[in-house]
Amino acid sequence: MPARIPRSLGWISELAPLSVDGRLGIPADVRKVTEWLASSRRVLLIAELVEPGLIRLFPRAAVLPQLEATKQRLEQRADGGDALAVFFDRWRPVVYYPSNGSVLLGEIIAVFLLKDHEHTEAVFVEARGTFVGVMTLPTRNARLARLAAQTFPAEPPEEDGE
Repeated sequence: MPARIPRSLGWISELAPLSVDGRLGIPADVRKVTEWLASSRRVLLIAELVEPGLIRLFPRAAVLPQLEATKQRLEQRADGGDALAVFFDRWRPVVYYPSNGSVLLGEIIAVFLLKDHEHTEAVFVEARGTFVGVMTLPTRNARLARLAAQTFPAEPPEEDGE
């Protein structure tokens, strides 16, 4: 059995409540290891809609220069209108409120996150250092199944004859 990953590494994952209107509670342990959520003031974030069932939350200040550069590049393309529409749909501003430890994702992001999944009022939230990942439990379970063989050997390692 692998050892538990120390919390000091910043890899904390917990279940969190998600309301139908898109208010996501960020678990206290996730907030503790995510430096940019330690503020006592509200924090502007950017939500990346990765795929149905999975979003990532980034501090706005950290990703804004890259997003601005991408937006300018897309504006120069012949299909700029459609490309920009997809860009703005994929990257959406949200706000973290420290007073209640929550992010207001809004209904559009909540619908994207929960697409094809019954609303269970809980999602999986993990601190990943530069971002916070948010996924449905079926998405998490599919990731575990897909990557299980790569993360642990099929058979336990042999002991050294101690």
